[in-house]
Amino acid sequence: MSPRAVVTGANGFLGIHLVHALVGSGFEVTALVHSERGREFLPDEVSTACVDLRSPATLEAVAGAFDGLFHLAAYYGSGETEEDRRLLEETNVEGTRHVLDWACERGIQRVIHTSTIGTIGRREDGGLPDESTPFNLPSPSHYVRSKWEAECLALDRARSGALNLVVVNPTMPIGAYDRGPTVTGARIVQYLQGEMPHLLPGGMNCIDARDVARGHFLAAQKGESGQRYILGGENLTPRRFLEMLQAASGQAPPREERFWKATAQKAARWLQQAGAGGSSKAPPALVCSNEKMRRQLALEPRPLQEAFSEAVRWFRSHGYVQPQGG
Repeated sequence: MSPRAVVTGANGFLGIHLVHALVGSGFEVTALVHSERGREFLPDEVSTACVDLRSPATLEAVAGAFDGLFHLAAYYGSGETEEDRRLLEETNVEGTRHVLDWACERGIQRVIHTSTIGTIGRREDGGLPDESTPFNLPSPSHYVRSKWEAECLALDRARSGALNLVVVNPTMPIGAYDRGPTVTGARIVQYLQGEMPHLLPGGMNCIDARDVARGHFLAAQKGESGQRYILGGENLTPRRFLEMLQAASGQAPPREERFWKATAQKAARWLQQAGAGGSSKAPPALVCSNEKMRRQLALEPRPLQEAFSEAVRWFRSHGYVQPQGG
Protein backbone atom coordinates (compact mmCIF):
# COMPACT_ATOMS: atom_id res chain seq x y z
CA MET A 1 0.00 0.00 0.00
CA SER A 2 1.36 3.42 -0.97
CA PRO A 3 2.18 5.89 1.81
CA ARG A 4 -0.31 8.74 2.05
CA ALA A 5 0.66 12.38 2.47
CA VAL A 6 -1.39 15.54 2.84
CA VAL A 7 0.06 18.89 1.72
CA THR A 8 -1.29 22.31 2.71
CA GLY A 9 -0.64 25.13 0.26
CA ALA A 10 -0.24 22.47 -2.42
CA ASN A 11 -0.99 24.87 -5.29
CA GLY A 12 1.67 27.37 -4.20
CA PHE A 13 5.16 27.74 -5.64
CA LEU A 14 6.88 25.24 -3.35
CA GLY A 15 3.74 23.15 -2.86
CA ILE A 16 3.56 22.29 -6.56
CA HIS A 17 7.19 21.18 -6.59
CA LEU A 18 6.68 19.12 -3.43
CA VAL A 19 3.55 17.38 -4.72
CA HIS A 20 5.38 16.39 -7.91
CA ALA A 21 8.30 15.06 -5.83
CA LEU A 22 5.99 13.05 -3.56
CA VAL A 23 4.02 11.55 -6.43
CA GLY A 24 7.28 10.69 -8.17
CA SER A 25 8.36 8.85 -5.01
CA GLY A 26 5.23 6.71 -4.91
CA PHE A 27 3.10 8.70 -2.48
CA GLU A 28 -0.66 9.04 -2.68
CA VAL A 29 -1.19 12.77 -2.15
CA THR A 30 -4.13 14.84 -0.98
CA ALA A 31 -3.60 18.48 -1.87
CA LEU A 32 -5.20 21.06 0.43
CA VAL A 33 -5.71 24.36 -1.37
CA HIS A 34 -7.38 27.69 -0.59
CA SER A 35 -8.59 28.11 -4.17
CA GLU A 36 -8.41 26.26 -7.47
CA ARG A 37 -5.84 28.72 -8.85
CA GLY A 38 -2.74 26.81 -9.91
CA ARG A 39 -4.49 23.43 -9.80
CA GLU A 40 -3.54 22.90 -13.46
CA PHE A 41 0.12 22.52 -12.45
CA LEU A 42 -0.54 19.56 -10.13
CA PRO A 43 -0.41 15.93 -11.32
CA ASP A 44 -3.77 14.57 -12.52
CA GLU A 45 -3.77 11.72 -10.00
CA VAL A 46 -3.69 14.08 -7.00
CA SER A 47 -6.94 14.61 -5.12
CA THR A 48 -7.66 18.14 -3.88
CA ALA A 49 -9.76 19.63 -1.13
CA CYS A 50 -10.47 23.33 -0.61
CA VAL A 51 -9.85 24.42 2.97
CA ASP A 52 -9.56 27.66 4.90
CA LEU A 53 -6.95 27.22 7.62
CA ARG A 54 -8.71 29.89 9.67
CA SER A 55 -11.69 27.51 9.97
CA PRO A 56 -10.98 24.18 11.75
CA ALA A 57 -14.25 22.81 10.38
CA THR A 58 -12.89 22.81 6.82
CA LEU A 59 -9.92 20.71 7.94
CA GLU A 60 -12.13 18.30 9.83
CA ALA A 61 -14.09 17.71 6.61
CA VAL A 62 -10.99 16.34 4.82
CA ALA A 63 -11.45 12.60 4.43
CA GLY A 64 -8.79 9.94 4.84
CA ALA A 65 -5.94 8.79 7.04
CA PHE A 66 -2.44 10.10 6.39
CA ASP A 67 1.08 8.97 7.21
CA GLY A 68 2.62 12.40 6.78
CA LEU A 69 1.62 16.07 6.75
CA PHE A 70 3.56 18.81 4.98
CA HIS A 71 2.37 22.24 6.12
CA LEU A 72 3.40 24.83 3.52
CA ALA A 73 0.35 27.11 3.41
CA ALA A 74 0.92 30.70 4.48
CA TYR A 75 -0.27 34.19 3.71
CA TYR A 76 2.39 36.59 2.45
CA GLY A 77 1.59 40.21 3.12
CA SER A 78 3.37 43.45 3.92
CA GLY A 79 1.38 44.11 7.08
CA GLU A 80 0.95 47.75 6.04
CA THR A 81 -2.81 47.71 6.69
CA GLU A 82 -4.83 46.47 9.62
CA GLU A 83 -6.57 43.96 7.35
CA ASP A 84 -3.22 42.63 6.15
CA ARG A 85 -1.93 42.22 9.69
CA ARG A 86 -5.14 40.42 10.64
CA LEU A 87 -4.74 37.95 7.76
CA LEU A 88 -1.12 37.29 8.72
CA GLU A 89 -2.14 36.49 12.29
CA GLU A 90 -5.23 34.45 11.40
CA THR A 91 -3.62 32.44 8.59
CA ASN A 92 0.02 32.02 9.56
CA VAL A 93 -0.29 31.78 13.33
CA GLU A 94 -3.82 30.63 14.16
CA GLY A 95 -4.03 28.64 10.92
CA THR A 96 -0.87 26.77 11.90
CA ARG A 97 -2.35 26.10 15.33
CA HIS A 98 -5.43 24.60 13.67
CA VAL A 99 -3.31 22.41 11.38
CA LEU A 100 -1.25 21.14 14.32
CA ASP A 101 -4.40 20.39 16.34
CA TRP A 102 -5.80 18.51 13.36
CA ALA A 103 -2.57 16.50 12.97
CA CYS A 104 -2.74 15.51 16.64
CA GLU A 105 -6.38 14.48 16.37
CA ARG A 106 -5.70 12.40 13.25
CA GLY A 107 -2.65 10.74 14.75
CA ILE A 108 -0.45 11.69 11.81
CA GLN A 109 2.92 10.01 12.23
CA ARG A 110 5.19 12.72 10.80
CA VAL A 111 4.75 16.47 10.31
CA ILE A 112 7.00 18.81 8.33
CA HIS A 113 6.39 22.49 9.07
CA THR A 114 7.67 24.98 6.49
CA SER A 115 9.04 28.18 7.99
CA THR A 116 11.43 30.66 6.35
CA ILE A 117 15.05 31.79 6.39
CA GLY A 118 13.70 35.01 7.90
CA THR A 119 13.34 33.33 11.30
CA ILE A 120 17.07 32.52 11.42
CA GLY A 121 18.86 35.27 13.34
CA ARG A 122 21.96 37.24 12.42
CA ARG A 123 25.37 36.69 14.03
CA GLU A 124 26.98 39.60 15.82
CA ASP A 125 30.37 38.81 14.28
CA GLY A 126 28.98 38.89 10.75
CA GLY A 127 29.60 35.16 10.20
CA LEU A 128 27.18 32.85 8.47
CA PRO A 129 24.19 32.11 10.70
CA ASP A 130 22.87 28.57 11.07
CA GLU A 131 20.02 26.76 12.81
CA SER A 132 21.53 27.50 16.22
CA THR A 133 21.45 31.27 15.69
CA PRO A 134 18.53 32.65 17.73
CA PHE A 135 15.89 34.86 16.18
CA ASN A 136 17.16 38.34 17.00
CA LEU A 137 16.09 40.69 14.21
CA PRO A 138 15.42 44.10 15.80
CA SER A 139 12.61 45.08 13.39
CA PRO A 140 11.25 42.01 11.59
CA SER A 141 8.49 42.43 9.04
CA HIS A 142 4.96 41.51 10.07
CA TYR A 143 5.23 38.47 7.80
CA VAL A 144 8.46 37.25 9.39
CA ARG A 145 7.05 37.86 12.87
CA SER A 146 3.99 35.75 12.02
CA LYS A 147 6.17 32.95 10.64
CA TRP A 148 8.35 33.05 13.76
CA GLU A 149 5.31 32.71 16.00
CA ALA A 150 4.05 29.80 13.87
CA GLU A 151 7.46 28.12 14.02
CA CYS A 152 7.46 28.41 17.82
CA LEU A 153 4.03 26.77 17.96
CA ALA A 154 5.29 23.89 15.82
CA LEU A 155 8.49 23.37 17.81
CA ASP A 156 6.56 23.48 21.08
CA ARG A 157 4.40 20.56 19.86
CA ALA A 158 7.50 18.59 18.92
CA ARG A 159 9.41 19.27 22.13
CA SER A 160 6.41 18.38 24.27
CA GLY A 161 6.12 15.05 22.47
CA ALA A 162 2.67 15.86 21.06
CA LEU A 163 3.90 15.55 17.47
CA ASN A 164 6.81 13.99 15.60
CA LEU A 165 7.63 17.24 13.83
CA VAL A 166 10.51 18.82 11.93
CA VAL A 167 10.82 22.46 10.83
CA VAL A 168 12.45 23.39 7.52
CA ASN A 169 13.64 26.93 6.73
CA PRO A 170 13.95 27.43 2.97
CA THR A 171 16.10 30.30 1.75
CA MET A 172 15.19 32.06 -1.52
CA PRO A 173 13.77 29.44 -3.93
CA ILE A 174 14.10 29.88 -7.69
CA GLY A 175 12.39 27.92 -10.45
CA ALA A 176 9.18 27.23 -12.37
CA TYR A 177 5.62 27.62 -11.00
CA ASP A 178 6.40 30.87 -9.15
CA ARG A 179 2.88 32.17 -9.76
CA GLY A 180 2.90 35.01 -7.20
CA PRO A 181 5.62 35.71 -7.96
CA THR A 182 7.66 35.50 -4.75
CA VAL A 183 9.98 38.34 -3.78
CA THR A 184 12.87 36.57 -5.53
CA GLY A 185 10.72 35.77 -8.56
CA ALA A 186 9.68 39.41 -8.76
CA ARG A 187 13.35 40.38 -8.88
CA ILE A 188 13.83 38.06 -11.85
CA VAL A 189 10.77 39.47 -13.64
CA GLN A 190 11.99 43.02 -13.01
CA TYR A 191 15.33 42.15 -14.57
CA LEU A 192 13.65 40.55 -17.61
CA GLN A 193 11.59 43.73 -18.02
CA GLY A 194 14.75 45.79 -18.21
CA GLU A 195 14.53 47.12 -14.65
CA MET A 196 17.21 46.84 -12.01
CA PRO A 197 15.90 44.78 -9.07
CA HIS A 198 16.48 45.72 -5.46
CA LEU A 199 19.13 43.39 -4.03
CA LEU A 200 20.46 43.15 -0.49
CA PRO A 201 23.99 44.64 -0.32
CA GLY A 202 25.19 41.76 1.88
CA GLY A 203 23.87 39.10 -0.48
CA MET A 204 21.32 36.31 -0.14
CA ASN A 205 21.16 32.56 -0.26
CA CYS A 206 19.28 31.04 -3.19
CA ILE A 207 18.28 27.45 -3.90
CA ASP A 208 16.58 25.53 -6.70
CA ALA A 209 12.89 25.08 -5.80
CA ARG A 210 13.19 21.40 -6.74
CA ASP A 211 15.85 21.01 -4.06
CA VAL A 212 13.54 22.63 -1.51
CA ALA A 213 10.96 19.97 -2.38
CA ARG A 214 13.60 17.27 -2.06
CA GLY A 215 14.64 18.77 1.26
CA HIS A 216 11.10 18.43 2.59
CA PHE A 217 11.07 14.78 1.58
CA LEU A 218 14.47 14.09 3.15
CA ALA A 219 13.50 15.95 6.32
CA ALA A 220 10.50 13.63 6.63
CA GLN A 221 12.81 10.63 6.24
CA LYS A 222 15.87 11.70 8.21
CA GLY A 223 15.10 14.80 10.24
CA GLU A 224 15.12 14.72 14.02
CA SER A 225 11.89 15.74 15.70
CA GLY A 226 12.11 19.16 17.32
CA GLN A 227 14.94 20.28 15.03
CA ARG A 228 14.97 22.84 12.24
CA TYR A 229 16.90 22.54 9.01
CA ILE A 230 17.89 25.39 6.71
CA LEU A 231 17.22 24.37 3.10
CA GLY A 232 19.79 26.55 1.39
CA GLY A 233 21.90 26.56 -1.73
CA GLU A 234 24.49 29.17 -2.69
CA ASN A 235 25.23 32.51 -1.03
CA LEU A 236 25.14 35.09 -3.82
CA THR A 237 26.50 38.61 -3.84
CA PRO A 238 24.34 41.09 -5.78
CA ARG A 239 26.86 40.95 -8.62
CA ARG A 240 26.75 37.14 -8.76
CA PHE A 241 22.93 37.17 -8.76
CA LEU A 242 22.96 39.47 -11.79
CA GLU A 243 25.63 37.40 -13.54
CA MET A 244 23.47 34.28 -13.22
CA LEU A 245 20.45 36.16 -14.53
CA GLN A 246 22.45 37.47 -17.46
CA ALA A 247 23.65 33.96 -18.33
CA ALA A 248 20.11 32.56 -18.06
CA SER A 249 18.37 35.32 -20.01
CA GLY A 250 20.94 36.57 -22.50
CA GLN A 251 20.16 40.12 -21.30
CA ALA A 252 22.78 42.50 -19.91
CA PRO A 253 21.97 44.15 -16.57
CA PRO A 254 20.26 47.54 -17.06
CA ARG A 255 21.92 50.69 -15.73
CA GLU A 256 24.70 48.57 -14.27
CA GLU A 257 27.09 51.38 -13.29
CA ARG A 258 24.31 53.33 -11.51
CA PHE A 259 23.20 50.16 -9.71
CA TRP A 260 26.61 49.37 -8.24
CA LYS A 261 27.01 52.95 -7.08
CA ALA A 262 23.61 52.83 -5.34
CA THR A 263 24.43 49.44 -3.76
CA ALA A 264 27.72 50.74 -2.42
CA GLN A 265 25.95 53.79 -0.98
CA LYS A 266 23.37 51.58 0.80
CA ALA A 267 26.11 49.44 2.30
CA ALA A 268 28.03 52.55 3.43
CA ARG A 269 24.91 54.01 5.09
CA TRP A 270 24.30 50.71 6.90
CA LEU A 271 27.89 50.57 8.16
CA GLN A 272 27.63 54.16 9.38
CA GLN A 273 24.41 53.38 11.28
CA ALA A 274 25.91 50.19 12.72
CA GLY A 275 28.94 52.11 13.92
CA ALA A 276 26.60 54.51 15.68
CA GLY A 277 25.09 51.75 17.78
CA GLY A 278 23.66 49.18 15.41
CA SER A 279 23.68 45.50 16.39
CA SER A 280 25.77 44.33 13.46
CA LYS A 281 28.46 45.81 11.27
CA ALA A 282 27.35 43.70 8.30
CA PRO A 283 25.05 45.16 5.64
CA PRO A 284 21.52 43.70 5.24
CA ALA A 285 21.77 40.12 4.01
CA LEU A 286 20.01 36.76 3.92
CA VAL A 287 23.07 34.54 3.70
CA CYS A 288 23.51 31.41 5.81
CA SER A 289 25.22 28.06 6.29
CA ASN A 290 23.61 24.91 4.85
CA GLU A 291 26.05 22.55 6.56
CA LYS A 292 23.41 20.87 8.74
CA MET A 293 21.27 20.13 5.69
CA ARG A 294 24.19 18.58 3.87
CA ARG A 295 25.36 16.58 6.86
CA GLN A 296 22.11 15.32 8.40
CA LEU A 297 19.75 15.24 5.41
CA ALA A 298 22.40 14.32 2.82
CA LEU A 299 21.02 16.96 0.46
CA GLU A 300 23.50 18.29 -2.09
CA PRO A 301 21.84 21.11 -4.03
CA ARG A 302 22.13 21.05 -7.80
CA PRO A 303 23.96 23.85 -9.71
CA LEU A 304 22.00 27.05 -9.13
CA GLN A 305 22.37 28.23 -12.73
CA GLU A 306 19.83 25.54 -13.72
CA ALA A 307 17.23 27.16 -11.46
CA PHE A 308 17.76 30.61 -12.97
CA SER A 309 17.38 29.20 -16.48
CA GLU A 310 14.23 27.30 -15.46
CA ALA A 311 12.72 30.41 -13.89
CA VAL A 312 13.49 32.62 -16.88
CA ARG A 313 11.89 30.13 -19.28
CA TRP A 314 8.80 29.79 -17.09
CA PHE A 315 8.23 33.51 -16.59
CA ARG A 316 8.68 34.21 -20.29
CA SER A 317 6.38 31.39 -21.41
CA HIS A 318 3.60 32.27 -18.93
CA GLY A 319 3.16 35.92 -19.77
CA TYR A 320 5.03 37.56 -16.90
CA VAL A 321 7.38 39.39 -19.23
CA GLN A 322 5.90 41.95 -21.62
CA PRO A 323 7.62 42.60 -24.96
CA GLN A 324 9.90 45.64 -24.69
CA GLY A 325 9.82 48.49 -27.13
CA GLY A 326 7.19 49.44 -29.66
